[in-house]
Amino acid sequence: MLCTIQIKQNELSIKFHAVTEIIHHKMLRIQWGNEKLGVLSSKKYKENIVSKIRLLKTSPLSIPTTIIKYQKIGDTIFLAPVISILLDPCCVKGKTVKSKKGKMEVLNQLAYNLLTQGFLISAVQPDDILVKEDQYIAGHILTKDPRRMKTNWQKAVFPFPKVVYNQISARNWEAFKVSQNAKEILNCRLGKRFFNSCFLNKFTSYDILQNNPNATPFLLDTRKYSLKTLKEMLNLYDSLYIKPVRNSLGVGILRLKKMNDRKFSLQAKKDNGFVSYTLKSKSDIMKFFQVHRHKGYLIQQGIELLQYNNRIFDIRALAQKNSKGNWQLTGAGARVAAPNAFMTHVPNGGEIFNLTHIFTQTIGKQEVITKLQKQLDEIAVVIPETLERELGLHFGEISMDIGISREYRMYLIEINAKPMRFDEPEIQKKSVENLTHYISYLSSWDEMPDM
Repeated sequence: MLCTIQIKQNELSIKFHAVTEIIHHKMLRIQWGNEKLGVLSSKKYKENIVSKIRLLKTSPLSIPTTIIKYQKIGDTIFLAPVISILLDPCCVKGKTVKSKKGKMEVLNQLAYNLLTQGFLISAVQPDDILVKEDQYIAGHILTKDPRRMKTNWQKAVFPFPKVVYNQISARNWEAFKVSQNAKEILNCRLGKRFFNSCFLNKFTSYDILQNNPNATPFLLDTRKYSLKTLKEMLNLYDSLYIKPVRNSLGVGILRLKKMNDRKFSLQAKKDNGFVSYTLKSKSDIMKFFQVHRHKGYLIQQGIELLQYNNRIFDIRALAQKNSKGNWQLTGAGARVAAPNAFMTHVPNGGEIFNLTHIFTQTIGKQEVITKLQKQLDEIAVVIPETLERELGLHFGEISMDIGISREYRMYLIEINAKPMRFDEPEIQKKSVENLTHYISYLSSWDEMPDM
């Protein structure tokens, strides 16, 4: 059931789109979250007629005209809860709620989906969430003009949200004091209803996963960087990756690989390409890394990845929670590295391919492909469940980079708790749908007809 509301200057204007369910009540109480807004007499409500009610107490609430769903329980009308998307702090310039580019395009799609389900959708920044006791937040809400079928973000003051989706987009911005304070308040007040609460630390994640026997078959040997550890791992493996613990998109990654003549190749990303150095011995390697210190790095075992047209590839998979709060695989695509490159990231020259096509061309055997697809489904559940449980945090989505060895074994290469937009349209569409269902589930609000 839907109604149109507006709140300004301590007055609620409300228009019910249908009054069949409420016509028999002489008095109706109207409540939003924990706040009792006012009482409506039966003499004042008629279908598609605007009723005006003075709020029971002075309130900063300010809501432009918007459509919202409601539930009637007894003689009380409950308005649908507020859903918020947490954006970057105010000091971060250039990214606003009205932007249509990159991740904001995705968030606008999500906001529109939730709006059509009748929720009040808001965008807030850490600066807006300052006091634990505050019952109201100033931010923007998404409204829809039914006459022109257009949506618009408008300033508003609304009740504290029921669900918050953390979309602070960079580690350093999330480390700001204002962001940390906001997250502490949201964690305290909302618990699991504040989700995707942080970025993941690569080594902490590995440390947790290696203690779960269901996850260990998919793990590569990964250790904290030190010269001693580097020397030990050079004796164990033919190739190593030296990675920053906190960076993403391949920034700062080095690959060290043994060559046939006992020399070593050291590859690194530079500008828009890759550079390669030849180190003649292990002692040369030690000298190089003594000069070029790598504090905050880890060392990961390298494997011989399957190749497509003499180019390595890996899988980018998206795991999300569904409408019942359970983890599942949303979709996966292949990323094929540029010729002679050791990373598959698209910004580094990688290309996007259909995973089924890659499997058919590189593996061919259907029984092997079926086995790998089952492993992919398993990874999409085991990995996020383990991290969520052991970290005591709440996530709704996790993306993973997964490699396949020449022996057809799957290995987890990277994990990201703040996935970027997927380039495959069908996966991206399904991603937004799953987020919509999961947020609706977290709101504990029964499904109602779409607007």
